[in-house]
Amino acid sequence: MADAKAHGLTSSFELFGKSKELVMKNLPAFGALLAIPFLLALFGEFSADSNTTTSSGPFAGASISGAMLGAGLLLSIVFILATIFATIMLTGLSLDSTEGKKPTLSQLWPYVSKYGVRYIGVSLATGFMILIGLLALIVPGIIMIRRYILAPYVMMDQDLSIGESMKESARISKPHSGYVWGVIGVSVLIALIAIIPVVGWIVSFVLSSFYTVAPALRYKELKQLEGAAGHAHHAATE
Repeated sequence: MADAKAHGLTSSFELFGKSKELVMKNLPAFGALLAIPFLLALFGEFSADSNTTTSSGPFAGASISGAMLGAGLLLSIVFILATIFATIMLTGLSLDSTEGKKPTLSQLWPYVSKYGVRYIGVSLATGFMILIGLLALIVPGIIMIRRYILAPYVMMDQDLSIGESMKESARISKPHSGYVWGVIGVSVLIALIAIIPVVGWIVSFVLSSFYTVAPALRYKELKQLEGAAGHAHHAATE
């Protein structure tokens, strides 16, 4: 790791400060896109609280009409689509932020129109590989997380296919896997804060929001490191 450090790789904890700075510089866009998962988390928190209370009172046991079920289903579909679109746009926004750009929401929409299908494909393929690995021997599934966590960023940055993105993610992350695991580890630690009663989920959400750009930053560092190594090898062979 010392050698990687000498080449410019940042520790996963130090990435928090860099990521937070970029989020704050693009706060309107990040805030708008992160509002959707926040609302979902808020809804989940209230739903969990309501399930701990006993249903009683004048509406206990009341039947739900078909119209209410239909409205609920439609609302669920809207939230699912909004979450997918927001996630894709957040990935693009993270990449743009690492390059000093400050895109608006309208400027981020092309990420959805151009990469939406591939993004969903990468997510499904990655999830399937991780699930199979976990069901098989657990350890292979965990390794798959490291191999493919950067795939969405690779796909958008290099405009690759689903398979090419996954292969490139695995290849570029392998030489310095410890630094990729570090980002995963910090993300898990932040997520664990949510188990603290009452305020834990809020603190966890805020911290994870500030850490949103960390995977993109790590990808850019690995790409830059590989590019530097390639130039050095080319110069040595001339």
